[in-house]
Amino acid sequence: MPKIPEYRSRVGVTADIPTRAAQGSDLGGTGLSELGQGIQQGGARLAEAQRILNARQAANEVTQTDVKMLQAQAELTTELNDMVKNWKPEDGEIVPAMQEKVRQRMEGIAFSNGEAVHETTQGRQHFEQQSARLSSHFLVQTAQAQSHIMGQQVIVEHNKAVDVAANTVQTNPDGFDVFQQQLTEMIDNPNGRYSALPAVKREELKRAATSSIARAAVQGEIRSAPRVALNRLNSGWMSEHLNDTDTPQLINQAKTAVHALDVDEDRAYREAERQRVATARAISNKMLTKLAAHDADPSNPPLTAQDLIDSGLGQYDDNGFQSMISVLHTRAKEGDREVKTDPVVFRRLFNRIHADPGDPNRLKDETAIQDAFGKHQKLSFADMTHLRKEFQDARTPDGARLSDTKRLFLDRIQTQITKSNMLMGKIDTDGDKQMLLYTLEVNRRVEEARKKGEDPHELFNPQSPKFVGSADALAPFQKSMKESMKSFSDKMRKGNEKTPALPPEQMRKPGESYSDWKKRVIP
Repeated sequence: MPKIPEYRSRVGVTADIPTRAAQGSDLGGTGLSELGQGIQQGGARLAEAQRILNARQAANEVTQTDVKMLQAQAELTTELNDMVKNWKPEDGEIVPAMQEKVRQRMEGIAFSNGEAVHETTQGRQHFEQQSARLSSHFLVQTAQAQSHIMGQQVIVEHNKAVDVAANTVQTNPDGFDVFQQQLTEMIDNPNGRYSALPAVKREELKRAATSSIARAAVQGEIRSAPRVALNRLNSGWMSEHLNDTDTPQLINQAKTAVHALDVDEDRAYREAERQRVATARAISNKMLTKLAAHDADPSNPPLTAQDLIDSGLGQYDDNGFQSMISVLHTRAKEGDREVKTDPVVFRRLFNRIHADPGDPNRLKDETAIQDAFGKHQKLSFADMTHLRKEFQDARTPDGARLSDTKRLFLDRIQTQITKSNMLMGKIDTDGDKQMLLYTLEVNRRVEEARKKGEDPHELFNPQSPKFVGSADALAPFQKSMKESMKSFSDKMRKGNEKTPALPPEQMRKPGESYSDWKKRVIP
């Protein structure tokens, strides 16, 4: 820093002025005395003029100093703001740098080409006063700014550290204690930046940091194990580290997560169940198709028990597997004695297929249908196949709508067939059979409409010419009173006729022992 040279005035108010008044004797006589007086008076006037000039110069220097100081303060303020705005931790402290800027600026105001700008005492003194004031001002401003940005930086770094800890603890809740200790030690370190903060502020930061990572640990537990988190929260887990409002909020979050987990698990279970049922149904359909193909053409390979075992059906539906075994066994035993359909059983199963979803009697799978043929021998193979298809169709969206329409229609129309002869009433024992035949005819027309790409709902529309409930459509299935009476009489007569328990060839021969007869008749 150039040293400001000692101030020396170039023009003084007493320059070239004698230190005492001239005397007449000094000038040699009266004339010379008058001359001396004139010179003395002229010197006084010159001194006054010089004083005035000096005062004006001093005033000019003072004003110029004020103007330059104002300009310097404005520009230095802008520079300080820029330094604060662009400051980075690696830049270090800004006080020394700002002090150097102020010194250079003051030097630029005090000197011009190496020469002192202020020639008057007043000008120099005013500059020194203003220079000291401005230097002090920026020292304070810079120190405050530095303290502020350093504090901000500490907070920024603190928040980053807490975020890192919280993110880690959220994925590993068991790490809470370790990170809490590390954050506490970092804040309390006397050699770190936190040491510049008041003790109260440090304690506040420690509490906030602990609360943040505690909340993150709980949220992590909620994500990974919501039921465990809910139980632990209800037991007071982390309550000493959480804010008063955190615990109830986190409990609500855990409850929501548990509910969502229940929903997801239920959805997953239902989807797995749907897949299981669909797979079992596909296997059953494949097996029955093979069985029917062999019945239609014996050259096709027959369905065997080993086929059922190899199909894997038992892995998806053990009941269905056992039911299919009974179907295969019954089908193999049928031979020339085909299982006949019991109309009442058919109608009951049909109604269960089309029952309301909330009805406990509604069929959940095809096992009961298969058992009606295999175990109980109350359905023919063809009708079992028909009802299985009816069941599967009714479980599709379009089929469900058609199922409701068909069920309501058949419920209304049933009395017109099963009790078509009102004089006979319940004595009309063929009514269920006729209703079975009518139901099969309705389903045949539904399938025919589907194959043609027509809307099967039209079949149940009374305004449609295709309406299956018309008098002409019902007539073939309705019996007259005469027909009902004849049918009833025939059944009564057959019931009274004695028929042999066994065909003649299976009757016990004279002299034949029971053991021999049993071996011959019962293989």
